[in-house]
Amino acid sequence: MIVLDIGMPQMSGLAFLKQASQNPGYKDIPILVFTARSNMQDFFSGMGVSGFIPKTAEPELLVKTVRSIITEQKSRLSRLSAQAASPAILILEDDEHLQRHLTRLLRAHNTTPHPIGNPDELSRAISAYSPRTILLKYLLPKVSGPTLARMLHDAPLTRDIPVILYDDSGLHRNAPIPTPNVTHFLCSPTDEDFLRSVTHALGMN
Repeated sequence: MIVLDIGMPQMSGLAFLKQASQNPGYKDIPILVFTARSNMQDFFSGMGVSGFIPKTAEPELLVKTVRSIITEQKSRLSRLSAQAASPAILILEDDEHLQRHLTRLLRAHNTTPHPIGNPDELSRAISAYSPRTILLKYLLPKVSGPTLARMLHDAPLTRDIPVILYDDSGLHRNAPIPTPNVTHFLCSPTDEDFLRSVTHALGMN
């Protein structure tokens, strides 16, 4: 892990965080912010860091936090290793019948599908399952699939996850692919289309 000061010469901690967010080599390295700027905890909570400790804290708190982050990272890497043999696929589909069908289809082809029906659950599900690819429905309640794909692309921690956008209504056949993370756009897809796209997306990461 990295324990990061913020006020440093030549390159500030903020500049380092920006560079790290754009470098895939830092993706699996937790970062603990350790700074005298104790009023900035809320600011850093939205930057993908694993923890925040002000320099005014007792040394025991720093040690406890470092141990906790390392333990959680070991657990996460262990889950990722287990998932490598049976990659996690996240399915965002609000129709229960199609959701069950896609789950059975993908489970029968040596993947571990995780279906969700509400876009509000997307962030939590990504954190919980670390999916290798995401099946994303075009027409969803509250927010569209292309909008969610764009949000995933703009977030450093999810921009490299391949997204398969599909439109079972057939209404958006000529719609453009919204962002580079959308590796496939399926219109009125068959089971074979889903399986072919998932196989290709898994081979990309």
